[in-house]
This record gives sequence, structure tokens and C-alpha cells, in this order.
Amino acid sequence: MKPLKISKILESKDPIMHIYRYAKRHTLSKNIETIFINLCEKNKNYNMLIRYTLRACKRIKRIEDILYNKPHWAYLYVIDVKKRRWKKAEPYIMKDSQYAYLYAKNVIRGRWKKAEPYIMKATWCTYDYARYIIKNRWPEAEPIIMKDPYYTCVYTNNIIGERWLEVEPIIMKDPYCAYVYARNIIKGRWLEAETIIMKDMNAAYHYAKNIIKSRWLEAEPYIIKDKNHWNEYKKIFKNEFLNGGNNE
Repeated sequence: MKPLKISKILESKDPIMHIYRYAKRHTLSKNIETIFINLCEKNKNYNMLIRYTLRACKRIKRIEDILYNKPHWAYLYVIDVKKRRWKKAEPYIMKDSQYAYLYAKNVIRGRWKKAEPYIMKATWCTYDYARYIIKNRWPEAEPIIMKDPYYTCVYTNNIIGERWLEVEPIIMKDPYCAYVYARNIIKGRWLEAETIIMKDMNAAYHYAKNIIKSRWLEAEPYIIKDKNHWNEYKKIFKNEFLNGGNNE
């Protein structure tokens, strides 16, 4: 293949890809590499900068200077290229909840104290950090988790492992979460939540099937609204329907 000419690059419909395809088989000259990097920066094609780094099998300071302050791309650069902590990028990565959590999990492989205030800004990151990094309760973050019924439920289920009376009114706001809490934590009927659970056809069906294990007459007007759940419900409690009349 002939050496790349700047005129040919500029004539190409996609100069970045044009150069990259050439780089798959040939080493770029310094000036062409500079053009490539500048084009990627101008077009915010940061993914191609990482791909080129991997293709060139070398770290390029100019590329690192572009990526270090962009949390998403800095994290990917660490994962794909550096394979270890990147101190220069950490003040920027830590300010993005998602990438701060992922950096702690996959790069630091443990708690990242400096980043925790930022991780706590996203509920799912807060929960995952507690479960997979701390592997225990995270008291400072519980007010954040308690803002969301789903994450409050799974936090209780997977981390606390027993009734958490303080949050039951929060979990109760979501019918299916209330059902899961009754099944996994209370391990039986949760009478206070039943008026909430029954109004969700899916939660009501599973609650009757797995917890009450019998017809739930009060919830049937809601379960019947879903044809599939209602048919399964009638099959499960077939004998009760035969003995008590067919409630269609």
C-alpha cells in the first residue's frame, strides 16, 4: 500500500476511518498520526482514539491528554489500555457516579472513599456499591437508597436480610416490591400492604400463588384484568373454583 497523502485523506468522505484502516496494516507517520488525533478530537470520536491506541500498541501522550478529563472515556481507556489506576484521571472519573462505581469495582477492586460522595448521587450506583464493594450495610448512603422503593427492597433483601421496619412504608408504595418483601423478608402475609399489592394484577397474582397459596377473593377483580394471569390463577386454584363457583 502506498503511503498516505494528506490530499487523499482530505478528499475521503470519512477521513478518520480512512486513516484508521490504513493504520491496521501500516505504521502511521508522525504527521498523519497528528492529523488523525486532531480529527478525532474535533469530531469527539474518542472511541477511535482508544481503538487506535490498541492498534498501535503504544501509549500516546496526546491521546491521554484528550481523554483524562472525560469520565466515560477515561474509564474505558483505563480498562482497555492502561489496565491499572490512572491517578491523573481519577479527580474527573470520581465525579461521575456510574464511572466512579465501575472504577472502584473493576480497577481499584475495593472502596474508593474519595469518590463515595459522588457515587451516592445515583441510587443504583449507591446500591451496587454497597452490595458488591462494601458487601455490607452502608449507613451513610441509606437515606439515598430509601428514596426509591425498588432499591430499598433489594437492599433489605440482599444486604440487611431481615425486616427493616423503618422503610416498610417506602417499600409499600410499590406493589410488586411489597410482594417481594413479603415473600423474601416477612416470608408470609403482609397484611398492612395487601390493599396496595392487590391493585397490581401481577403482584396480586404472585402474592396469591406464592404467599396466600389460595384464592384471594379481594384481589380477583384486579387479577382478572390480565387474561394470562387470570387463566393461570384459575388453573392453580381449579379445585377452589369448582367448589366455590366459577368467578368469571
